Amino acid sequence: MSVAVHPAAPQRPSRRESAIAAALMALLALIAAAVLREQKRPHPAVENFLHARGLAAAARAPEPAALLPPPEGTRTLTAPERFDRDSLSDKIDGKAELYLSAGFVRLDCQRLALEGDEDAWIEVFLYEMGSFENALSVFSAQRRPDAAALDVAEFAYAAENAFFFVHGTRYVELIASGAGEPFTRAMQAIARALTAERPAGRPAWTERELFPAAGLIPESLGRVAADAFGLAGLDRVYRATYRTETGEAMLFFTRRESAAEAQALARAYLEMLRTFGAAIAPAEGLEGASRIEVLDTFEVVFTRGPFFAGAREAADPRLALDLARRLDERLAEAGHAPR
Repeated sequence: MSVAVHPAAPQRPSRRESAIAAALMALLALIAAAVLREQKRPHPAVENFLHARGLAAAARAPEPAALLPPPEGTRTLTAPERFDRDSLSDKIDGKAELYLSAGFVRLDCQRLALEGDEDAWIEVFLYEMGSFENALSVFSAQRRPDAAALDVAEFAYAAENAFFFVHGTRYVELIASGAGEPFTRAMQAIARALTAERPAGRPAWTERELFPAAGLIPESLGRVAADAFGLAGLDRVYRATYRTETGEAMLFFTRRESAAEAQALARAYLEMLRTFGAAIAPAEGLEGASRIEVLDTFEVVFTRGPFFAGAREAADPRLALDLARRLDERLAEAGHAPR
């Protein structure tokens, strides 16, 4: 007779055994974590080596490069930056077109801090424009109404917290984070350092000699690189303001490749003014010239040889005619245009 054997039913662990097992598992987890942590930590000898190498690298690391040696009282605050025609808008978004249309080549800039105060700084902007004429164009367009005379260059002025000037083929801006004597003194030192580092004599541009001398306001001499007076294609325009007993007005001229081109430009200018309701008639006393009345001001424009020229923004028509005739005479005297 066979006897069936049944396995014994498993016994559930006691509470004491469960607690011991849980404690052992927790201990094993702690040990595993410690092992992993130690595996990730370099050996003390390695740590010492890495630390020493880092100190040596820091000791060898040069100070940020400088566009110029920081003048006394200043120090280099940031590394220099450079922008080309493709990247200029990254630095001066909204104004890049002015520089690009005037022949911009590159921009180098850097901040210098006043000694003892990192929050007091001056940013140096060096716009390489390729020629003095191009640099003058940007300077003329950027000139502020509150400009004050500045003697660091022939074409230079100061605003409350900034210096602006032309030096050779560069247009230079020094923009300070604040105003006051310490900033002004530092900007003067930076401007002197820049002009000494790259000497440039009096700009040799013959166009200045074509303006009549009497009544000329020297600091008003300027150049418009493109789209002068709102006319597309009217570029390379030299201008200057005159002050007389009867008021102020502007003289301007641009030299074209031919007399035909100058005449075509004059016709386009007159047509543009007609669209604004200008009254246009021949100017008596100046052969081939046109007298224009627009928005309560008077102009007289003319062509002589390859030049398109004239007087603008005069409150008195006689003043516009007088200045235009003087410019016409000057062009003839200089031998640049037949009468």
